Amino acid sequence: MAEKKATQEVAATSKAAAPQYTVDEIAEAAGVFGATPDLVRAAFAVAGKTAATESEAKKIIDKFKEAKK
Repeated sequence: MAEKKATQEVAATSKAAAPQYTVDEIAEAAGVFGATPDLVRAAFAVAGKTAATESEAKKIIDKFKEAKK
């Protein structure tokens, strides 16, 4: 039981520790996501987000790209 609680605390800490990046920061690194800065800004505008972790940004951008197909 104590082990399960410790695992949950580590998982919660890991999520909380993931850095958030602004749309401008993500747009500057758009190439990392296979996108252009304009596409990043559009994807975030459609999603209604102004910041995200790297993994959230990837999901937002990928979802936007899929919707455009």
